[in-house]
Amino acid sequence: MATDNPYPATWALQGVQEGLSARAALRDFRSAGGHVADSTWYKVYGEVAAQVSLREGIYSEPQNLRPVASEIQQWSTVRATGYIQQVEVLVRDKGTGEIISVPYSSLGRNLRSRRAVINEALDVYSDENAEKYNQTILGAVYSGTYQGVPGS
Repeated sequence: MATDNPYPATWALQGVQEGLSARAALRDFRSAGGHVADSTWYKVYGEVAAQVSLREGIYSEPQNLRPVASEIQQWSTVRATGYIQQVEVLVRDKGTGEIISVPYSSLGRNLRSRRAVINEALDVYSDENAEKYNQTILGAVYSGTYQGVPGS
C-alpha cells in the first residue's frame, strides 16, 4: 500500500482484505510511518472488519476502476435517473474516542472510479470540517453503487 496514505481506515481495510490480524496490520501501518493510538486503531479495525463482513465482495473491487453492471444495485424512483456512489468516512470523536461512520453520496449521470469518489468525500469532509466537530478523519471506504430506475 502507498505510504503516502495517512488514513488508518484505509490500512485497516487492506489488513482485513489480506487476512492480517489487527496487530499485524497496525505494525504494517506504523512501519510505513503511520501514527495512531492503539485504542483508536483497534476500534477502526473492528469497524472495518464488521463492515466487510456485511458487504462481502464490495471492498475487494478495484479502487481505480468504475463499478461494472454486476456491482450496481437498482433503486426504484418516481422519475430520477443516474448513479449514487456511496462512501463511508470514518472519524474519531476527540471527546469520546468513539469511531463514527459518516455517509457520503456522490450523485451523477456517469460513474466514476471508486478512488475518485473516496477522494471527493475526503475533500468535502475536510480536516477543517472535522475540526469544527472536534473529530479526526481516519479515512474512507467505498460502500456501494446504486442506479436510479424510474417506475420500477
